Amino acid sequence: METPPRGIPLSDPCLVVNCGQGGQCEKGAGVSYQCRCQPGFKNMLDDTSMPCIGSSCTFGADCAKLGLGNTPAAPAPAPVIGNYLY
Repeated sequence: METPPRGIPLSDPCLVVNCGQGGQCEKGAGVSYQCRCQPGFKNMLDDTSMPCIGSSCTFGADCAKLGLGNTPAAPAPAPVIGNYLY
């Protein structure tokens, strides 16, 4: 069993959770948490464990100001063409 890295508290997830610019992390029981959103923001995918985003930002919309994009960070690898022996 690995030991956790030093300096990372395991009792407060809000120290390492990013709830977005419009959100505030609220600690729950144990290591649970939820992101509470300010008016004009909502949880991504309507999931309180996800960051808060501007309510005008939807998937497929221009959310560049929020650091969200709908393009992959790296291009997909080229397909492999050829014969395979199994």
